[in-house]
Amino acid sequence: MKPYYKNYLVSQNNLLIQKISTDTDIHRNPLMSSFLLDNYQRKLIAIMISHITKDTTDFCEEIIPFSSFVEMIGVNRGGNQYREIIKSIDQLLRMSFCIEVEPGVYEYHHWFRDGCRIDTNKNLIYACFSDGMRKFLLEKTKCFTQYELGYILSLKKKYSSRLYEYLHSFLAFGSANISAENIKKLITDNEVKENKYIKALVLEPSITEINNKTDLYITYEPYYKKDLNGKKYLSSFNFKIDLQDEDSINDIKISKWGLDEGFVLGDE
Repeated sequence: MKPYYKNYLVSQNNLLIQKISTDTDIHRNPLMSSFLLDNYQRKLIAIMISHITKDTTDFCEEIIPFSSFVEMIGVNRGGNQYREIIKSIDQLLRMSFCIEVEPGVYEYHHWFRDGCRIDTNKNLIYACFSDGMRKFLLEKTKCFTQYELGYILSLKKKYSSRLYEYLHSFLAFGSANISAENIKKLITDNEVKENKYIKALVLEPSITEINNKTDLYITYEPYYKKDLNGKKYLSSFNFKIDLQDEDSINDIKISKWGLDEGFVLGDE
């Protein structure tokens, strides 16, 4: 097993972050309630991506101790949450997704190759990205998002990791205007139904955590429009996206990651 370090880089095509379809009905996928990754799945994917370097030409099978993965994301063994993680990872190994690569054009991909498995006797996860993931992880373009693994592992709030990756993909622009509808679809997976709850349930807890635990510093303002009757309604949010200064980043790494060079799991 290769070691994983919190300062390893997670680099992926922005299509994986911005363009995964959320409408499983359109794509006739009755077995799945969503194409979006949950928090546990997103962190396992990030861990595996962190082993990909600029010299990687093919995907290798990753062997991940399940107990170490659970400990790494801050969950105690046993109890309902532990069982939820097992169920989540089991679903991920069989999971596909759909990306709108251009208007009206959809591509379907599996995250992993056939034959991935969970060994409950040895408590190990064996997984390898599918060949279709090459274009998103190996073929580098300008439209890539890159961050250190430790940042996403430190995020615990329900919507923080999705929002962190999504806003990070707009870092080069320094800002982003995101519609309330897209926040409900792409960040909450349609769990938040009404615009009036976005700030309290999604943005306030998530952005506070992102600002306290990651390399990003986010501020935002709501943007209102008027309907045909002149009634004001919440249309979107304007986000200002900055990198934290070097001193703040160092403080975050010391206080949130510890002083152990960021070691996560695995043996040399």
